[in-house]
This record gives sequence, C-alpha cells and structure tokens, in this order.
Amino acid sequence: MWKKFLLFFILCFAALNVYAAFHYELPYPLPLGPTLDAHIRTNHLRVVEEKRPQLVLIGDSTLTKGVEPKRLSQNLGKPIYSIDLPGSASTLWYLIIKNNLMQANPPPKTLLIFFRDTVLTLPGYRVEGEYFTQIDEYASPKDLLLIERAYVNKMNPLEQAAASYLPLYGARRELRARLEELVRYTPAQTLLNCAHPCAQEALHVPFGSARNEQALNAAIYAADESLYSPGSLNFARQLPRSFLPEITRMAQEQNIQLILVHMKTREFNQRFPALEDYMRDLNAYAQANGIILMDYGADPRLTEDLYADTLHLNANGKRIFTEILSAELAPLLR
Repeated sequence: MWKKFLLFFILCFAALNVYAAFHYELPYPLPLGPTLDAHIRTNHLRVVEEKRPQLVLIGDSTLTKGVEPKRLSQNLGKPIYSIDLPGSASTLWYLIIKNNLMQANPPPKTLLIFFRDTVLTLPGYRVEGEYFTQIDEYASPKDLLLIERAYVNKMNPLEQAAASYLPLYGARRELRARLEELVRYTPAQTLLNCAHPCAQEALHVPFGSARNEQALNAAIYAADESLYSPGSLNFARQLPRSFLPEITRMAQEQNIQLILVHMKTREFNQRFPALEDYMRDLNAYAQANGIILMDYGADPRLTEDLYADTLHLNANGKRIFTEILSAELAPLLR
C-alpha cells in the first residue's frame, strides 16, 4: 500500500513541477537568485543632476529621525540631498549608489552613508519579502553581484539544488503571491463585490501597521538579532562578501569622498566588546582606503532622554545630533 502511495506522491509532485515550469515559463535549470525586471528607477539620478548637491546622505530611518537636512545644509553652507529610506539596508544603498548616484553627471563630491552597527557588511539583511520590491526597482538582471552576494551566498547546497532543478520551489514567490491573492481578495470579490482596492482598505483597518505598531517594532527588533551573531560581527569574514568593497571602488573611481556615519542606538546598556572589535576593524579598513569614519556609536553626548525608542532619536535629539554632525563635518569638507 505504501508503495502505491509513494508512487502516487512522486507522480503528483512531478506533475506539479512540470505545471509550474510551463505556467510560469521558467527556464530549466532555473538560474539561482530572484528574477529581476530590466527597468531601473532613476529618481535619485534625476534629482542629483538637476539640483547638483555637493553632499548626498543615504541611510535608513535612523537618518530620517536623526538628521535635519535643511539645518545641516544651512550650517555647512552646501547643498544637500538626503535619501532616507526607512527599513532599508546596505543592499538597497549599494544599488542606488551604483545605478543612480554613480551615473550622475556630475556625481556628488561627498557621499555619507548612515548605518547601524554591522548593517554595512550584511548583504543578505532585509532583502526578502516587501524589501525585495524596492530592491527590484533599482536593480536589473545585469546586477549579478547583487544576486550572488544578497541571495545565492545565503543558500546552502540543498537549497541551491532545489531552486535550480525543482520548478515548484523556484516559483515559490509567484505561488505564494497567487495564494495570498486567493485568500485575501477572491472571497471579498466573489461574495461582497468588493474589488482589490476595497479589500485592501478593509484589511488595513484591523491589520494595518498603525494598529500594530508594537508588534511591528517587536518583529523588527527580533530580526535585528541577526546583526549581532558571531558571524555578523566578524568583519574580516563579512567584508569580502559585502557590497562595501564595491562601493569603495566606485567612490574612488569617481573621486567621491566617502564618509561612513555610525549611528548610536540604545540596543545595549553595557559595553559590547565584539562590536567594539568590529568597529576597530572597520576603522582600519576606512583609513586604508581613504574613507572617513564618524563613529557616534558610544557618543556620551547622545543621552537616553534624546531617544524616542531603541533606535531613533526624538525631535530634540535630531536637532542636537544635526548640530554635532555639522560641527564635525565642517572641517572635513574644506
């Protein structure tokens, strides 16, 4: 009996794989990594060419909540363009730098990257799910380094084999999107004549981020634990796997001064020797490659009362940090 069941299972599994391969028009074997469309969004390229800022800032929500671009520009007497992307990480920054900033004529004179702890050398951090949507906007199929370092390097040999030779696994993103479509929107459309926008709005009311801010923050903090694993804190191991060497090379070729700004958070209330070692290695790399590292990770001027939460400064903290940054940037830009 079990032999018949096993044979039936194998035949069904094979049929589903054949169906997935033909339905989604997948090549065989499937190339590793996600499928990227050919279009590259160039909104930042246009702004840089039109406004010609001397300084470009790029980072995640710690930049959004930590720096006042207008005040910084006034203090320095230089035009500034801030690309603050909440939820972003080094992979998206690399793509925007490569496919937008480095294509500008002329490129900016100075590029400041605002980062938290080990984010700068973790190419596989925040690249899946909704994060992939943004990454795809700024990437193309020619971005082979992106596919290799952000996706393929994270896969073990078994995953690589499954992704290449099992179309059902290779089409998992498309299948998941289709299943979510069926579960979320089809019943509303069929039973209530509530089309996609109507159903989306109805789902947003009980399940939207505004009603689940605590849960959302908890999920973010849980994901951030990967920033402090022994492997992530090993700078020498992570550096060649990251996009930092490529960003460094591009900046040097375009004669752009690269400045790395390490933002302080309240993740730890005691010394963290492993992170201190990581920052020491990053500083050595920066000095060897003509990069300026501004390390505020343990700055005593950024006291607890200046923070709105674990990661972000409050309005007063934002003003104070902008003044600190202005004063310390000014002599570097003369």
